[in-house]
Amino acid sequence: GTDIRRALEVLRRVVTKRAVLFLVSDFQDRGYERTLRVLAKKHDVIAISVSDPREAALPEVGLVAAEDPETGAAVLVDAGSARVRHAYAARAASLRQATVAALKSAGVELLDLSTGEPYDLPLVRFFRERARRVARGGG
Repeated sequence: GTDIRRALEVLRRVVTKRAVLFLVSDFQDRGYERTLRVLAKKHDVIAISVSDPREAALPEVGLVAAEDPETGAAVLVDAGSARVRHAYAARAASLRQATVAALKSAGVELLDLSTGEPYDLPLVRFFRERARRVARGGG
């Protein structure tokens, strides 16, 4: 599974001079926030969140055998239940809000990319806007 904290700890130890660091993840993890804040105080950290639109909502298809990608645990999900679909969507939205808040609190810029869309234009847009901010002295 994803262990963002461990990756950040390695970066903290290995990258000793100020650098631009790219953190590419789906951010389906917690517990990395403190380490990220420490790293972002010394380095320019850019988070690139890669999401799959199919993970934001469950399709209404009845019983689904699934595996938790982080723990490997097998689960049976009743995707035919509106309550289950709503809870799933609410959890995904809550995790997303927590991620955005953690990154903002650490002073880390966020670029969202979706596996369902081309990534070239969002990347170009992000770095053009970033270059404009830097040129204006906005960091």
